[in-house]
Amino acid sequence: MKDLKGIDKRIYYQLLNEFPDKEVKRLTSINRSLYNEIRQRVNYLEINTAKYLQHLGFKYNRSNSSSSTRYDINALRRIKTQYGGNLTDIAQLLGVSRQRINQLANKKGSDYPPVWQTTQMSEEHISYCLYMINSKQYKFDNENTAVRLYKSPSNPEQFAVLIVEQQSGNTQCHFSLPIVIIDCLIKNEFVLLDAQDFEIKKACYALTSETMDKNNMMVISFENASELYLRINIRARKLGISLDAYLL
Repeated sequence: MKDLKGIDKRIYYQLLNEFPDKEVKRLTSINRSLYNEIRQRVNYLEINTAKYLQHLGFKYNRSNSSSSTRYDINALRRIKTQYGGNLTDIAQLLGVSRQRINQLANKKGSDYPPVWQTTQMSEEHISYCLYMINSKQYKFDNENTAVRLYKSPSNPEQFAVLIVEQQSGNTQCHFSLPIVIIDCLIKNEFVLLDAQDFEIKKACYALTSETMDKNNMMVISFENASELYLRINIRARKLGISLDAYLL
């Protein structure tokens, strides 16, 4: 073993327990806690997974690794350019560096296989999406599955969903969503509101008092929240609606 310290030393011994021969055949087969720790370490050091494992003294056999090593260049490019997606977040989900994801998204040409893109979504994944949307969130994470929702800045009625299964490495990108998800997006005002709007509204709810006005509406006091009040005014003006309409 090399002169490893701290996090690297801990990861080394955990990997050695999983791969005594020091040949990592399938990284996604390890427990999720260790997998996520390696992803975070790789992103922090800004190197790819193979180089990091080599630094620890392990051989990473990519030929036997899962489909997570295959990337959908066109999907990445579309998420970045058409939906303004956060590629750093995607890099973390896939366990690669930001530089690697940006390099892939910036590749020229279009003759790449659509290995992530599909029009079929499982009932389980639909349920995750509905839970996320009803919770007024643009992201969902559980022990094995990460879901990200993207909205086109130029066409607020156009959405995309990225789903990453951490253990299997399976990645799906949906640019055409099931009608039940579209209806849920409309019902929860995602067409009008962005992630920051839901955050603002959540902050506002924390300021509501038990006092009701003459229209039987809850009263919000911004006495000690001038910065929040300013954010609300800026968003309401940008959306072209009144302050009262924004807070409904």
